[in-house]
Amino acid sequence: MLVENTIILGKKNIEFYNANGDSIEKINTDSPRILIFDSGVGGLSVSKYIENFFLGADVVYIADNKFYPYGNKDRNLLLERIEDLLEQAVQIFEPIGLIIACNTASTLLSNSFTEKLKMPCIKVLPPILEAFQISSKKNVLLIATPNTIDSEYVNNICAKLIDDKFIFKKLGLTELVNFSEMKSRGISLETNDIESLILRSMTKEEVDNVDVVILGCTHFPNIKDELKYIFKNVKEWVDPAYDAVNSLYQAINQINSQKGIQKFLFLTEQSKVDNFTSPYEYSGFL
Repeated sequence: MLVENTIILGKKNIEFYNANGDSIEKINTDSPRILIFDSGVGGLSVSKYIENFFLGADVVYIADNKFYPYGNKDRNLLLERIEDLLEQAVQIFEPIGLIIACNTASTLLSNSFTEKLKMPCIKVLPPILEAFQISSKKNVLLIATPNTIDSEYVNNICAKLIDDKFIFKKLGLTELVNFSEMKSRGISLETNDIESLILRSMTKEEVDNVDVVILGCTHFPNIKDELKYIFKNVKEWVDPAYDAVNSLYQAINQINSQKGIQKFLFLTEQSKVDNFTSPYEYSGFL
């Protein structure tokens, strides 16, 4: 394995670029590490909970910006990429726990793969059955990426919703991920543009009848205000991020470290786009 100040290379030949240019000596602290993985900024909605639960751990965030967005990629190609990346990341950073913050990645990865990593590994998955439990009208909408919508995980749960009283709508829009990335970098969004996009797949009556929405992508809490304006009658917004982090905390149980938290951001491609890393900077990763 080759280690440099800003690039770490492993056997899978996926490059991790330290976005802050920190020396490897600073990154290789003796504090325990929690690893967060996502294709973009979505994992930031998870990292805020990590910091609350794991006060004595460093946080290493890997954003696979080279392969972004995940939501509309070929599933077999994507699965190979994610497995290679995670195996390499675990080998290099030696975390005590891993959060797969990307819903698309979480629905693709098998339990047998995550078990091979030999550490607590939590996937962020849309809690569909739980959403129906809190829905008074039994009218639930899952907003996610196309790959999540078409996943075996979602299809298996749909097979259980055979009663006519269940109304389950699925909205798979990669464009919403792009809107979230734009907003995270200070670009103003037009709610009418988002509403027009949604109304291509749903009628106004269907929009008005939904009473529970599952945010099936960790990017989407960032545009929740815009979605609230569109789905005015929704009573509950389900975000699985908190429960995922709580599950990791229960699995790890205790961290024997009193050191303050340090946060490190790694990208898989050096970006020349202005303000590309600004969302991570706002969250303390730079």
